[in-house]
Amino acid sequence: MCIPSVLCHEAGIFSLLDILKLLFQSVIDGDTNEYEPQIVFTSDISGVKLVLSDSHKWRVETLNKFSSHAKSWVTQCQLKSRLNMKSILRSYVTKSHTAPDEVNFGSSFALEMAGKVLPSDKELYTLEPSTAGRISLTSGLLTQHQFKREPSSIVAKKLIGLAQDEVPPIALLNQTKLLKS
Repeated sequence: MCIPSVLCHEAGIFSLLDILKLLFQSVIDGDTNEYEPQIVFTSDISGVKLVLSDSHKWRVETLNKFSSHAKSWVTQCQLKSRLNMKSILRSYVTKSHTAPDEVNFGSSFALEMAGKVLPSDKELYTLEPSTAGRISLTSGLLTQHQFKREPSSIVAKKLIGLAQDEVPPIALLNQTKLLKS
């Protein structure tokens, strides 16, 4: 099987994942805005811009075909350079900012592919098929992921209703310490 050489670079993989994200968004948009769907979609990570048909059926078929090819391409890349690909996929997940109530299909795809057990994972790959089909390396990937969080002082100020630059009175600081414990 031949894989596109552009997928050997971070920019290529990021573009592929962004295209998946945008195609998925176009399907959702087609469902929610049936009579006036958006036709231009732009990625904030790689800058990919897609101009798509307003046909919902075409969008769904394109997403299905492209994601099928993407799985094949990324799997082939992983077989050639497992650690490199895991690193690139993890990097994409880190850079993609998704609200808690949104779905980023590119990130979901990246996590799925990074968690995939391949022949290079010798100990896991040789397990019985019934067991091997349920194993994923995603948990290891997520433990290496640094989740963005605010420093506790900022969270404490928000809890007690102060602006970032205000200094809390001593009594409120003591309440804040109680909240932390």
